[in-house]
Amino acid sequence: MAVNEQIVTGRKFRKCIDVANKVWLRISFWTSANDVEFDDGKTLQQKLGTFSGLTDSLASADSKYALTAAAGKVLNDKLEQTANSVLTLTNNVSTLTNNISTLNSKISNLSFVVLTQEQYDALPVKDAGTLYFIRSN
Repeated sequence: MAVNEQIVTGRKFRKCIDVANKVWLRISFWTSANDVEFDDGKTLQQKLGTFSGLTDSLASADSKYALTAAAGKVLNDKLEQTANSVLTLTNNVSTLTNNISTLNSKISNLSFVVLTQEQYDALPVKDAGTLYFIRSN
């Protein structure tokens, strides 16, 4: 046999319990987590029953706790700081690469020669684009 029912939520009413002193009793309809049913057939208790609370700890691995907004901001700030550090390192690597490229272009026209002192002294003209290394015997 089908049950014909109406679900009433979020309702309240007042009942006067002392007319002379104007004392009212406020009655609210509350519900249980086991009474709230979702579209997937699970109750609120089944979905959130294992939830233990909130935590500010970024080191906690307990899945029964949710991260607070304050801890989430701390985590986000650390992530931004790390991203900025990576960006700074990337810029530094780029600057270093450009400096190496500049140095390479400046020394690309140089030649290197290893000579004895006698061979060096015997050269009629010393080339300005050549770096001479004198080795001793």
